[in-house]
Amino acid sequence: MKKNHTRNIKPEEKHILVMRFSAMGDVALTLPVIRGVLQQNADYYITLVTRPFFASFFKNIERLEVISADFSGRHKGLPGIVRLFKDLSRLHNFDHIIDLHGVIRTQVLSFLFQLKGKLVHRINKERKLKNHYLHLEKAPDLKHSIERYIEVFREAKVQVEPYPPPVFNLDDSMKSGAETFIRESGISGQKLIGIAPFAKHKLKVWPLNRVRNFIEQLSSYPQVQILLFGGGKYEKEQLRILASRYSCCRLVNLSLDEEIALIGRLDFMISMDSANMHIAALSGIPVISIWGATHPGMGFSAWKQPDQHTIQVPDDELRCRPCSIYGKGICHRGDFACMDRLTAEAVINRLEQLELISARKP
Repeated sequence: MKKNHTRNIKPEEKHILVMRFSAMGDVALTLPVIRGVLQQNADYYITLVTRPFFASFFKNIERLEVISADFSGRHKGLPGIVRLFKDLSRLHNFDHIIDLHGVIRTQVLSFLFQLKGKLVHRINKERKLKNHYLHLEKAPDLKHSIERYIEVFREAKVQVEPYPPPVFNLDDSMKSGAETFIRESGISGQKLIGIAPFAKHKLKVWPLNRVRNFIEQLSSYPQVQILLFGGGKYEKEQLRILASRYSCCRLVNLSLDEEIALIGRLDFMISMDSANMHIAALSGIPVISIWGATHPGMGFSAWKQPDQHTIQVPDDELRCRPCSIYGKGICHRGDFACMDRLTAEAVINRLEQLELISARKP
């Protein structure tokens, strides 16, 4: 069990254990709430348990300790969850247990802590209500994930308002990697536009032919530099091919620390419903989000972004959406209309309307 730092808890301090293991964007969205708690409650100390890769989101935050759970090794399976419980119990005497995930792992941990007499507070995901909206010809308008996180803390009698963007506390090493990338790419002083064309599930991905067409049109604007973001072997290969076609494109291949810092340097980000969308929104830059089978009204929209930054087929034109909460499954129409109807021209027009790019091509 790895931890980023720890110290002795003072007797007058209250200690909260927060659990959120995945997914990447959902873990990132805990940060404005956690920072809000620590900023507004000087007598609180928080230990967050999450996956090792996500520790980058929580660097340099005072009174916050990040514990990395090893679900492929020491904490694998039910015996591993019991081992994690024992590890945490030996580490600190927690006043409150906050479950922001609501999955079997956190439920087992919560139960074990309750047996020790600890107060446990769990997120209400309203799964039935979300599923209900999949069968209605009505656009959902549910609470944002951040609001749900806040509710759990308030149930524990911890008053909190979320910390506003930018929420990442970047250190010099994170900034240095981003600055080196900009300098070595020769793109300093130009308009830096991020594009994150992929997502975990295919129903949230803009077809690649649309992405290529969009990049081709965007590349005709003056002083534009396009930075391509994505993870995974297949995604990296597709982005490499795109970057090789256009001289104004750069493939971003940095550590998560450095990517967070680089995203904060962008003029704006264009993203699917994905972790990159959330990271950009939490960085406080404009985010143009493109939505297919999923829907921002399910509570996963880009936080603090204006409604006009969301691009989707209007609800009254395509009543089959949302057909998925998280983007899993297949298109039951068979034509993927929710994404295929979103043309490159439509996105370019929106960027011009928002004055993110000039209204006239050279």
